[in-house]
Amino acid sequence: MRDFGDHNLFLTLNNSRRETYDTRLLLHKLEHGSDADFNPDYYERDMERFTQLMSKYGTQASIYLCRKTKMFLQAFLCDICGIQEKEPTGDWTGREGLEDGYYWLRVEFMSTRGVQHWHCLAVS
Repeated sequence: MRDFGDHNLFLTLNNSRRETYDTRLLLHKLEHGSDADFNPDYYERDMERFTQLMSKYGTQASIYLCRKTKMFLQAFLCDICGIQEKEPTGDWTGREGLEDGYYWLRVEFMSTRGVQHWHCLAVS
């Protein structure tokens, strides 16, 4: 199998902002305060209203979704798959690929894809 080159995994992640409980809870707390009652089954069906809230609290939502995605990737790639977060230093020709894997992230903010769109390449 090693004759085929390094093992690579390419991930593309899109956060589903409307469907996730935690994002809806965050927007509700930002809009109404942390003491306001929140119905966990609440789902903003009015896309225009949801877009207004996301625009109003875009910075907070973006930071939250970024941290959430990074925590997920670190748990999945580092803790489960055993892939390092940073590329190892030193001469790459002397490294053992299966032992010295790492991953690389890129985030895009595109109006056609929503708030955040992540690309991740894991090399092992």
